[in-house]
Amino acid sequence: MRYEITGNFSGTLTVVYTSLTGGSRVENNVPMGWSMEMEYPASTSSIGIGAQASTLGSPGQTAVIKIVVDGKEVKSSSATAGSLGEMIIPTISYSF
Repeated sequence: MRYEITGNFSGTLTVVYTSLTGGSRVENNVPMGWSMEMEYPASTSSIGIGAQASTLGSPGQTAVIKIVVDGKEVKSSSATAGSLGEMIIPTISYSF
């Protein structure tokens, strides 16, 4: 499966997602176009991802986080930067 972030947000994001061991992994200063391939163990029952701006973008810019399983988008969440360029993309989860 794969996590993806797309959009026109010019800032960077702090991304938190489920690690291979079931805990949380944090990636800092993530730009648009980021993706991460993961091969979770069969014992993994659910995963999740969320993000927020680590550097500001411009008001009105957008970003989308996606969970892609077997080449198909199964969950997504989007956000629009506020008047100061701040952004929080709501966390999404997926159960196998």
